Amino acid sequence: MPTVAKDNSVCAQIDIFPVEPEQQQSLVDSLVDYVETVLKQQPGAD
Repeated sequence: MPTVAKDNSVCAQIDIFPVEPEQQQSLVDSLVDYVETVLKQQPGAD
């Protein structure tokens, strides 16, 4: 796992999603699906 620091080439993004407690799992499921189907397909996503 890369270490996030100002002097390396890793980019970190922190997002905040205001969501009702009963919708949290749905949000997590959607984010996991996005990572697995879109982000993992991008160049450099090894």
